[in-house]
Parts: sequence; C-alpha cells; structure tokens
Amino acid sequence: MKKEEILSARQLRLLSWCALLSPLVRQTPLAMVRAGGRGAWISGLLSFFPLLGMLWLLRSLLRRRTAGEGLGEQYLRALGTWPGRAALLLSTLWILFYAGFVLRAGADRFIATVYPSSSSEGFLLVMGALGLMAGLGRLKILGRFAEVTAPVLFLLFVLVFPSVLFQVDYASLLPVSPREEALPILRGVFPAVDTVALAALSGFAAGQAQEGKLRNWVWTLLATVALMTLLCVSTVGIFGAALTSRMYYPFFVLLRNIQPLRLLERLEPLLIAQWVTTDFLLYALLLHITENNLRVCLGGRAPRREVRVAAGLLLSLLSAFLCAPDSFSLIRLSEWVVPLGNAVLLFGVLPAVWAVGKIRKTI
Repeated sequence: MKKEEILSARQLRLLSWCALLSPLVRQTPLAMVRAGGRGAWISGLLSFFPLLGMLWLLRSLLRRRTAGEGLGEQYLRALGTWPGRAALLLSTLWILFYAGFVLRAGADRFIATVYPSSSSEGFLLVMGALGLMAGLGRLKILGRFAEVTAPVLFLLFVLVFPSVLFQVDYASLLPVSPREEALPILRGVFPAVDTVALAALSGFAAGQAQEGKLRNWVWTLLATVALMTLLCVSTVGIFGAALTSRMYYPFFVLLRNIQPLRLLERLEPLLIAQWVTTDFLLYALLLHITENNLRVCLGGRAPRREVRVAAGLLLSLLSAFLCAPDSFSLIRLSEWVVPLGNAVLLFGVLPAVWAVGKIRKTI
C-alpha cells in the first residue's frame, strides 16, 4: 500500500469513535435502562473494565502483525489458512448483515422522528449510494473526514449537556440500594459493553493505518464511557427509568422537550445531522472492512476491488430490505438478534481466534 494511502493512528481512532456514535446514541441509554433500571449510569461506568479487556485482546491479536495486515490476516495466522478463511468469511457475512441493519435502523429512525409519512426505501437507496462512493474511495479520505467531524460532534455534546444536566433530578438517581439494584446494574453492563466494543471492528482496517499508542485508545475509551454515562444520567434524571425504558429514541425526545441554552430550533437539526454523519461513517467503514476481508478470504482468486465493494453493497442492501418487514420486527431485531450476534463475534470468535493462536504460538 502506498504511504500516502495509510491512515494515521489518530485518523483511525477518530473514525472509529465517530462511527461508534451511531449505535451509541441510537441504542443507549434505552437498552441499558431496560436492563439496569435507574442505576444504568453505574452500568456505564462499570463497562470500562471489560472494554479495557477487549482493548487489550485487540492489541494482543495485532501485536505480531506485519505491515499491511489487520485482524483478517490474524484469523489465517492463528487458525491456519482454510479454517481461518472460513471463520473470516462467516464474520464478514455477519458484518454485512449488520451493515444492512445499520441502514434500516437509520431509515426507521428518520421515519419515526422526522418524516412519519415516508417509506424506508428512499433512505436506504440514498445512503447506499453514499456508501458506495465512499467504499470506492480510499479509507484515508474517511479518516480525514472524521478528523474534521469529530470536533464538531464533540462540540455538540458540550453544547447540550451543561443545560441538560442542570435540569436533572438527581434524587431519581441516588441513593442506589446494593442489595436490590446490584443485579440489574450488572445486567446493564452487557448492552453497554456490546455497543462500545463494536469499535473493535476497526481492527479489520488496521492494516491500512499506522499503529497507535495504547494510552490514546484508553483516553478515547474513557471519553466514550463518560458520554454513555451522561446519556443515562440525562434521560433517567429527567424522564425517570420507567418512561425512558418505553421510549425508542429517548435522547432525541429529551432534546425536543427542553431548551438547552435556548437553542431548541437549532439543536434538533444538528442532532439529525449527527445521525446522518455517523450512520454514513459507520456504513462506509463497514464496507471498507468487508471489501478487505473478502480480499483476504479469496486470496489470489479475489476479483478486483470495485467488484468486492459492489458485492458488499448489494449484500448489505439485501439485508437492509429483508432484515425486518416492519418497525416492530426491527425493534425485536435490535433488542435480541443484533446484540447477540455482535456478542458472539466480539466476545466469542475473537477470543477463540486469540486462544488458538496462542496455543499454536502463531500470534
């Protein structure tokens, strides 16, 4: 790979963070509050420790990689060529299914909150076309876009949270009873970890980026955990746990019902713009990952890059159109199938690859 096409470590880190905001804002705090109740904010804090373990696992998997190699190549190194290709192909098919789910969930969110009389097909095709253009381009371009976008997204949260936290009823958050609420709080850790650990998928793109320092990733993880905790504090502290658990997009509803810094009419479009940007970055990143994984799976028989990108696009669009016939099916999919599938990949397959590689002394 040419030197000018390689992402800096900072670009990959910011791209991963911006893409992660899509499921983070969409899935939390709803899933965490449903599992952890009013103590979901503690679940967010506790999630740091298993997420730190995931970060260590990812670094260990990539420690002996050579230039141009990412997680895909480590599958083959750890498991052997043919078992590694089979495991990587199955992982890639799940990532393509998840990419389609991201498209469909983004379309459904727009319909539910902004355009209630519209259908999802137009949104899917438009986002698919944008993803195709990004997929055919260099990943370096997405990294540069993330460098510009990340400060704007961070500023949006800085703008919102001071006024939101001022209106929080902290009596609804404290005190917490260890005897009665410890188990729900621990249950709430799972959706938090399952969501944030999706950033580990960027390891499949590590071959196109410079190796970064561990402490920078740890600081980014701390900031993400803090953001997730603030989302729970804000929604539960204003709506209460019972009402929050019945809202599909509690943070959006929160911003529609308060006036942070008296800028309500400006913040709502900003939040919608954040949805579009983060959904686009996540989908485009997943397309790049699947294209590269297909190259590794097929080896010397791999078709040219444009064909691999087109195949990823078509399979992800097929998933988007067929994954759920209606919004209620999509909700069940997002509550059970997608979290379970991501957990199998992130906390089942990746540790298994690591363990086999260590036993065979190949990673």
